[in-house]
Amino acid sequence: VFYTFPVQDDQLLGSNGGFRFAALRLGMQITVADNLTVVTSVEGGARRPSAEDPTVGTRVVDLRDAYLDWNASRWAQLRVGQFKAPFWAETLLGDDMLPFITRSPVSDGVLPPEGFGPQTTLTLDRQIGLQLSSARLGGETVGLRYAVAVVNGNGANQLFNDNNIVAPV
Repeated sequence: VFYTFPVQDDQLLGSNGGFRFAALRLGMQITVADNLTVVTSVEGGARRPSAEDPTVGTRVVDLRDAYLDWNASRWAQLRVGQFKAPFWAETLLGDDMLPFITRSPVSDGVLPPEGFGPQTTLTLDRQIGLQLSSARLGGETVGLRYAVAVVNGNGANQLFNDNNIVAPV
């Protein structure tokens, strides 16, 4: 969180002084029962580029995650709501687990001023849908997980699909 003071000459109505969020994420995880969890997170400084000029825009409060996890067994875990689609391993990593400062352009795309565009990603953003997955199966040295989902295919915070087809993942 920053506070910017306007210079003396710019202290007019609508000047650029005030609080500014560089990044803010608030999350909550509530365990309702032994195998039932509610997860939600809100982004306080989500970028919203202008449609006319993608190098400018505003920051808004945006919903990121809102889902219910039911762990029936280690073989079957059900997730319903808005979540990261199980499509690309890098997007499923938490920010604290990234090997670099940001995700690759394949995962996050390229936004101005880094490139001409904006260029969208090759992966799916957060989606609204239903996912069936497992915990890690196998031993400590060799193991695997599975995750299959049926999602909206229209991106985050989009309740309705833009066509009548769901996206299998």
